[in-house]
Amino acid sequence: MKPATRSGLAALLGTLVILALIALPALAYQYPLSSIDIRDAFFIGNRNDDLTAALFAKYSRTLPAPETGPYVAEIDLDTPFLQVARRAEGAVNYDSLDAVQEFQSKPMVFRVHVKFYFTSTYMPLPVAHTEGIPMETPSYPDFWNDFKVRLIQDKEVRQKSSVGAAIFPMWGADGDGPPPSPIGGRIDVDYNPAKIDTADATVEVLTPDGQDIVVPFDLSRLQ
Repeated sequence: MKPATRSGLAALLGTLVILALIALPALAYQYPLSSIDIRDAFFIGNRNDDLTAALFAKYSRTLPAPETGPYVAEIDLDTPFLQVARRAEGAVNYDSLDAVQEFQSKPMVFRVHVKFYFTSTYMPLPVAHTEGIPMETPSYPDFWNDFKVRLIQDKEVRQKSSVGAAIFPMWGADGDGPPPSPIGGRIDVDYNPAKIDTADATVEVLTPDGQDIVVPFDLSRLQ
């Protein structure tokens, strides 16, 4: 077999292996991660290609805008496996052995991300009238605390912590003008990954105006 043919066959086999790692239902959510799990996550993330994007897409849900109220636009899961893949994505001078050393037997979290945006019918911030151009972004109330995020597997999983922050639009490239006002917010909720199993999981977001947004995730098909 010619060297070029062997090289092409090896690349094809490598691609098939990665596709199998992403597609096989048997590779369900589990924690803690073994060294093999960490290496698998590293190699998928380090490819930084369509297969990497396909892996990340499995953990993300984009939602349609409501008729009224805040727009809960995106709900993502961030498992320990995905965190390793993200760490490896585009990493320089970082290999699978580094990943194993960094993550194996180290405490990790299972995280839920929620992004929401203001709309014409939901604007929790008062319009501030100030004289002149402020040099710093003014402080805003913690409006994200008006949202309730729950992770349910048969019953609600207890949170470890929850933090939120405002989402701002891009400021002008020249930096001129007043700092922009928030256009929405994000909420990050952390859970003990050992308390999560492969049962179906549901993320529920209760908005200030009473919307009950329910998004299912099949953890038997997510790592």
